[in-house]
Parts: sequence; structure tokens; C-alpha cells
Amino acid sequence: MLIKITPLLILLIANYLVPLPRTNKKIQIIMPYIITITNDTPQALAYVEKAKKLDFVKVTKTKEANRTLTPKEKEFKKMFMQGLKEMKAIREGKMEAGNLDDLLNEL
Repeated sequence: MLIKITPLLILLIANYLVPLPRTNKKIQIIMPYIITITNDTPQALAYVEKAKKLDFVKVTKTKEANRTLTPKEKEFKKMFMQGLKEMKAIREGKMEAGNLDDLLNEL
């Protein structure tokens, strides 16, 4: 039985007989999670301090950016605020509530 020696066969035999050197580098697996702390109560701040002490946690403080509204968002906000003012006036008796059927037909 004849075996044809190819470069692939030589590589396989060499790796079997002389294993490739392995490094002691630790493979780091990152599991990204974002936890949002919604207030600055003592309990919340204590939780953040505890998290900072864990060796497998990286705590990064971020600021909420004040973004500008698009024209469509500005229009929606204006209409929403007007609706809230009308609702308040209706509850205070300064304004008469409309008919629900008329509202639904308007939509």
C-alpha cells in the first residue's frame, strides 16, 4: 500500500507529533448588559458602589443628552400639551366636554 505524501499530510503529522505551542492568554468573553439606575437614592448609589467592587463589572457613568426635537415631534408635543390643558379645563368645569362619537368620527 502506497501513501502519497502531500504537504497537508506532512502538516497533519507534524501537528500530531509536535503540537503547536499554546499561549497562556485568557480568552475574554464579554457579555454586554446595560443597567439604568433611574434615581439617586441612597439604595441606588449603594448598589452602584457594590457593582464597582466586582472584578467582572465595568461601571461607566453617562449623562443624558438633551436632544433637540424634530419638527414633527414639536408639533405632537404642542398638540399633546393643548389636549392636556383642555382636559384640565373640562375637569375644572371651565369647558364643556365633547361627544365621544364626534371625536371618533374626527379621527
